[in-house]
Amino acid sequence: MWVGEVRRDWAAALAGQQASGKAPNDLTLPGGLSARKVEVLRLVALGCSNRAIGEHLHISHNTVANHLRSILMKMGSANRAEAVAHAAHHDLLEADR
Repeated sequence: MWVGEVRRDWAAALAGQQASGKAPNDLTLPGGLSARKVEVLRLVALGCSNRAIGEHLHISHNTVANHLRSILMKMGSANRAEAVAHAAHHDLLEADR
């Protein structure tokens, strides 16, 4: 059941992001995160694997892993969960940001 909910939430979030046509503004992102890294972080927050993120963003899962390493370093997070919590604290998980 949980996987279906994540997929539904993921699809809704992505549809909202694509419909708005907005990308995060690099000038307002904490820690020097790029818009692409925020996209990756949003998908991590939805519970997506590196492979699923790569397929959605049309990048390799190795590139996703590189983005995640950079995100963890820039955010001072030890793991994906900490990075997601930090992103939520900074309102980076909203699709219209």
